[in-house]
Amino acid sequence: MDVSIVKHLKDPEHKVTPVNQLGRFGMLHKEYLKGYSDSLYEKMILQGNLYVHCLEVQERAEEMMDDLVSEMEKSEGVTEELKRKDPFKWLKRKMLILNRSEEIVLKEVIYRI
Repeated sequence: MDVSIVKHLKDPEHKVTPVNQLGRFGMLHKEYLKGYSDSLYEKMILQGNLYVHCLEVQERAEEMMDDLVSEMEKSEGVTEELKRKDPFKWLKRKMLILNRSEEIVLKEVIYRI
């Protein structure tokens, strides 16, 4: 199970990634840049802004993930009450929300230049 999903299951406010360190989303974007446009990747390295760019993308991705998860939980009734009454149903719905949110974040933020 990846860190972004575990983070949301434990505590939605918990930040696993230390400040100024590339996490999963930042690394995915970095690899995307490297594979998609080697010249842009090298240019960013030479200018010294690749790391900062990836940190900014990571921050946008994490914020979008948090917002999407909150919105979907609200609209689909995934509440603490459901968690107490039917933990397995809550977990199933939560995992579906996390997976859908991550797909959107990857498409809209990570795999873009």
